[in-house]
Amino acid sequence: MNQFCFGFKSKLFASIFDLLHAVLRLFFPSRFKEPSLKQIQRILLCNWANLGDVVLATSVIAALKAQFPGCRIGFLVSKQSSVVLQTSLGIDWVHETYSWARVGTTVLQKVRDFFAYRKKEEKRIVQELTEKNYDVALELFPFFPNTIALAYKAKIPVRIGFNTSGNHLLLTRPVSWKEEGYLPLQYGLLLERLGVQEEYRKNLKPSIFVKKMVVDEPFVIFHLCSSFAAKEFPLPFWQKLYGLFREAAIKVVFTGRGEREKKAIESVCLDETGNLCDRLSWNELVSLIQRSALVVSVDSVPIHLAAALDVSFIGLYNGNTPHPGIWQPIRENGAIFFEGIDPSAIFEKATEQLMHLQKA
Repeated sequence: MNQFCFGFKSKLFASIFDLLHAVLRLFFPSRFKEPSLKQIQRILLCNWANLGDVVLATSVIAALKAQFPGCRIGFLVSKQSSVVLQTSLGIDWVHETYSWARVGTTVLQKVRDFFAYRKKEEKRIVQELTEKNYDVALELFPFFPNTIALAYKAKIPVRIGFNTSGNHLLLTRPVSWKEEGYLPLQYGLLLERLGVQEEYRKNLKPSIFVKKMVVDEPFVIFHLCSSFAAKEFPLPFWQKLYGLFREAAIKVVFTGRGEREKKAIESVCLDETGNLCDRLSWNELVSLIQRSALVVSVDSVPIHLAAALDVSFIGLYNGNTPHPGIWQPIRENGAIFFEGIDPSAIFEKATEQLMHLQKA
């Protein structure tokens, strides 16, 4: 229980919530009894985390549509990550909110933010969800904090999620985490509890759609940074790797967002035409990745987009990500490398993948 609550503050809050919810279940057991649903007509998907998390969460859409033809699907998402749903089919309603648990704040600040959220934003979003009369809520973020309490307060009768990150006592169908593996594949456990047939929950992958385009000149994408800076590789690593691609006359473009990432790119590449940081919308980023020959990226959203779009990729993982297997796509045209690897080995693998692509 609560195995995905990282850090003292997360564990503290999760433990307090679990204690309160245990008391709630003891004195009000009727609130946790599921009514008999003759037909599932409305399903709420929940994930208010970062862009990459929401990309992965879209993996369940096709399976749900196959199992419950005609069902309507809503998505509870953070405001900054809702752009992901612009390239996902099958979403009928989008509900935007934000997490009260900001990164880098003290315990006292988190307490203040929590009660401020409950006073205004929680009431608004719970009312919005309640009006849709959802039959089922699927919590797709197995970490703390999650949105399970919002689904409970919106009186959604069937609430399914992992018991890994606090609030799990508010679920009507908690699911245990069995083994570490790419997160979309783990979602099959949640779908199983909803009664989705095995044929529909096999080989789940993100639901990302973009118009396919023909490319005249092949190019490679480098993505240096992550929202979690500890995931990143040193800039000298990228400088050496970029030098190898330039010597081989392989075109490279860089993607990123924000001033910090822009400066990191500028320290590696002086060619402004290749620096696309802050110059792409979400749809343009997805289209760029779909047209690319190869994506080389740290553990960040481009890796998951490449895997979803069947684009060759090289993922770079430095060991600072808890449970790294959750974030590593498994594809024949993909490769995973860890910190300590020499850039020349990355370049060798990249040229191998590019040659294979040319032959195909």
